[in-house]
Amino acid sequence: MTDESLGRDDILKFLREILEKQSQVIEILSDRICQSCRPEESDWGELREKATKHMKGLVTSYSFARRLPKNELGISTQAAASNLLRIQGTLGHVFVLVDMVRDDTFGEIYMDSLRTIASKLHDQILALMGMTQYAKNTPEMKEGLEAVLRLERAIDEDNIVICRQISVATGGEGDWICYMLRKIVRELEHISDYLKECAEIIADI
Repeated sequence: MTDESLGRDDILKFLREILEKQSQVIEILSDRICQSCRPEESDWGELREKATKHMKGLVTSYSFARRLPKNELGISTQAAASNLLRIQGTLGHVFVLVDMVRDDTFGEIYMDSLRTIASKLHDQILALMGMTQYAKNTPEMKEGLEAVLRLERAIDEDNIVICRQISVATGGEGDWICYMLRKIVRELEHISDYLKECAEIIADI
């Protein structure tokens, strides 16, 4: 493989490949989180194995960094990659939290908010993937950035809603499942924040 420095198009291609794998992991998490709102339940063991394969495949996805140019483009790319790495770490944390919940069912009072957050997070990462295919300052690039930012704000609002629902449902006394759900939602919100930061960087590349 040549050590020639990468250009913008190749850099965005590598970032898009990472986002594609992360979107598949997020989709699997969404499937697990929302399993009790569907009549057919997914087997978490199989889903987790599938997600783990995607995560392992991400380990070598950052090797393109050794070919980053030593200029502003390279600096911006490493900043975007740093946010993607944070997403991976957060996804790993969410898997641990979901493992701890095990077979507990999520009460209906939480389901709508959890389903909404997971769905919007998936839409957000797809919008970011779309941004990697457009030239800088094009209407499509601006629309993609606006979509990512809009979804980030919506997820923030959903987080507030679910925390209020938990407080009302428990009379302010949070039990084990309430505590774990709050942590899961908080971590999903962190992923949304990282996607927002990555989108702002990509819009300027």
